[in-house]
Amino acid sequence: MLHREDAVVMTRPEFENMLRAAAKEGAKEALANVGLADDHAGNDMRDLRSMLQSWRIAKKEAVKSVTRRVTDIVFAVLLIGLAAKFGIKLLNN
Repeated sequence: MLHREDAVVMTRPEFENMLRAAAKEGAKEALANVGLADDHAGNDMRDLRSMLQSWRIAKKEAVKSVTRRVTDIVFAVLLIGLAAKFGIKLLNN
């Protein structure tokens, strides 16, 4: 239970300044914990974002490529099946 003698009284601007300072210190500590507290942190983050964007583009293109190949194979199998059904020779044997 809070007693009157344990209470701290401050103005709203003092309270806001205290919160701002605590948030700033917390952010600094969090960045330090993940190794982003030095002068190179900005460049590191830009590099990470660039690498992530490149990964996303590569993944998207890989999916497109696989989809194209699967589609090509399905059409080839269909054509071979139609050729076999209608007795069309595909190879000179």
